[in-house]
Amino acid sequence: MIACKPGKLSLPRVVRYADWGTIPAMLFDSSADLSQREWGRFGVLLVALVVFLGVLPFLPGGTAGGALLRLGWSVVVLAGLLIASRNRKALWFALVFAIPVLVLRWTAGHHDITAVRIAQPLSSALFLAFTAAVVLKSVFFERHVTLDEILAGVIVYLLLGVIFGQLHYATELAYPGAYLLGNGALSSTSSGADGNLVFTFLYYSFTTLTTLGYGDIRPVLHAARMLSTGEALMGQLYLAIFIARLVGAHISQREGS
Repeated sequence: MIACKPGKLSLPRVVRYADWGTIPAMLFDSSADLSQREWGRFGVLLVALVVFLGVLPFLPGGTAGGALLRLGWSVVVLAGLLIASRNRKALWFALVFAIPVLVLRWTAGHHDITAVRIAQPLSSALFLAFTAAVVLKSVFFERHVTLDEILAGVIVYLLLGVIFGQLHYATELAYPGAYLLGNGALSSTSSGADGNLVFTFLYYSFTTLTTLGYGDIRPVLHAARMLSTGEALMGQLYLAIFIARLVGAHISQREGS
């Protein structure tokens, strides 16, 4: 609730923290306080991922590779920058990774150079991997189980699916026919738009990460098979380690109290 006093308006903590005008101050003002924890910084990225994965595919033109898809990627990148803004050094690194993502996302559609098309998902995977590392640091260095930690764990799991989805997509762009849909190469049997391939590989990635594996898409290239196997292993290991971490922290918190 917004608390109002005569002549003064006090905004919620999450809204204040999400003020993007504070990022330049964090970069250049050595007195800026970067130690404040706000669960809202994780909540923004979680909402951005949920909208990108669960809402955008159902919108008209959402999978066509146009401005709507680029806007969705941009929102996810900005939410990742918001998380990194807690630490000045992490924010600088995040900006270095984020700028190529945004540039490639908004310019790669104007030409059909294979190297540039491959660089697009690879740069996205690199930025998201850095974001996941920043979030993981928050998860595994906390001594207590909080909403912040649970949100962070969910975000990392979703990021793993998106990261591997981008890596699968880059593999297919580099080696057409690395993945089969039915009896034909996935890139040729899909509807052709880059956006459709992005979401097709996100679907394949999450079915692999969760070891669901419908079998409609099959990796046939050795690199694609190893990438898929590594994703399945990482998905299972992450869940086991994360749940063990939560249980251990909860037991320690209860014994300490």
